[in-house]
Amino acid sequence: MAKLVLDGKDDYVAAVGEAKQATLELKEAIEATCDSAQRLLDLLDKLKSR
Repeated sequence: MAKLVLDGKDDYVAAVGEAKQATLELKEAIEATCDSAQRLLDLLDKLKSR
């Protein structure tokens, strides 16, 4: 892990903002993965019913 050095309040606020943005991006990636997995499960169900 990278070591983060904060020299003042502005650095802290910037770091928190970056962490929030990274968290939102991760959430979107997880949601997209779940959507893809659900589509695959739906396709498998269709194949099984043939």
